[in-house]
Amino acid sequence: MRSWLSASRPRFGKVLFTARGIERSGLAFGTKESGLPRRGRCASCAKTRSRPTSHLAGRHGPKAHDGTIKTQRVDEMWGTDMMATLTVAEGNAAIFFAIDRCSLELVGIHAAKRGTRFEALEPIRQGVRHSFGTFGQDVARGLTLRHDHGSQFIAEDFQQEIAFLGIEDSASYVREPQGNGIAERFVRILKENLLWFRSFQTVEELRLALLAFKETYNRKWRIGRHGYRSPAQVREKQKTEVARAA
Repeated sequence: MRSWLSASRPRFGKVLFTARGIERSGLAFGTKESGLPRRGRCASCAKTRSRPTSHLAGRHGPKAHDGTIKTQRVDEMWGTDMMATLTVAEGNAAIFFAIDRCSLELVGIHAAKRGTRFEALEPIRQGVRHSFGTFGQDVARGLTLRHDHGSQFIAEDFQQEIAFLGIEDSASYVREPQGNGIAERFVRILKENLLWFRSFQTVEELRLALLAFKETYNRKWRIGRHGYRSPAQVREKQKTEVARAA
């Protein structure tokens, strides 16, 4: 007796039940009779039977970013990014942060109901006041800001304000998330040490908790490549070295 599965499914033959068999048959990605290109091929590639082009097949071409994402001095480059979480009473919330790519110091963090370009600027403002002692035109000259191509970061208002502060813009390469890998890694740190085991009723409660986490993280997080110093200790050590050299 045939099972219900074998009785109910079409009997196409074994070759069709593998990925290669489906592609060869043309059932899923266009047919030979219709002349439609199969997935991963443009019309010209399908006619010439060449290999799928990388921009259509989703295959990664030569790496655009093959250098280091770490800097040697604090306030040389920051990384910024956005993530989302949920609150109990108010639903979705956006989290923006900025992190130093040398010391891994969290220079600014913010939560808001809507993840707009104006909210994305708040961690940058916090960081500028913290690292440069003031807020004004060209006070952060020499600093570079790395971000992805999110609409908040490439918006005109965002770009104009960081230019006013003297910050050089540096968008990561398309399809190269490791170009902003320091910020991407901090997302995991934040989830594992705060967001995954604690709930928040409101966005304001979340915002205050993030600011408290920032202070704890900067004082107590240990970084192996800096001799297991905290981010705050790395900054203080470098400031002392600069003062002595002067």
